[in-house]
Amino acid sequence: MTDESENARRYEQLRGLEARVGVLEKIAVSVPVLVAEVLLVLSLFVPFVVTKDAETFNFFQFVGHLLKVDADGDTDGYNLPFGLAFVVLLVVVAASLLLLPYLMRGPLSVRLSRVTTAFIALLVLGSAGAWAALSIGLRFDSREEAAAAPILLALGTLVAALVTFLPAYRRVWAARSDKPQDAR
Repeated sequence: MTDESENARRYEQLRGLEARVGVLEKIAVSVPVLVAEVLLVLSLFVPFVVTKDAETFNFFQFVGHLLKVDADGDTDGYNLPFGLAFVVLLVVVAASLLLLPYLMRGPLSVRLSRVTTAFIALLVLGSAGAWAALSIGLRFDSREEAAAAPILLALGTLVAALVTFLPAYRRVWAARSDKPQDAR
């Protein structure tokens, strides 16, 4: 009988340790997710571009500036593709802001895991594309220069990518199954 009571006590201790580890894993994922969320939200509202006249544009105003229509109802053909690309980036940032909190909940379904991973990959590409577009559009003779928002966007993207792609984090939130997954 003492072996059974000893096993029961050890089992309870093991369950307690598993619960503690689970709490620490949630904290380890929650903190960077919250940091990424704050950085991404700030990147939308702090100045994205500053003109030589000290006029500032946040992300939304910058996109509006790129897509503005002149008196004839036409848009600038040079700025239109960049404006549309930034609209797509805005959609990807918004989707990422909605999907990142799911990582804090624990194991996700396979579908949600794949969707989240795909949107964070698009966020990485979009952030890199934003920097490329800014480097093309904001030349030395340009009236504008980049402000703080592109840096915040890059940092938020980096933190989101680390939480999404690093194996140590993926083990906490990625879909788990008792059956081996086929390699699709």
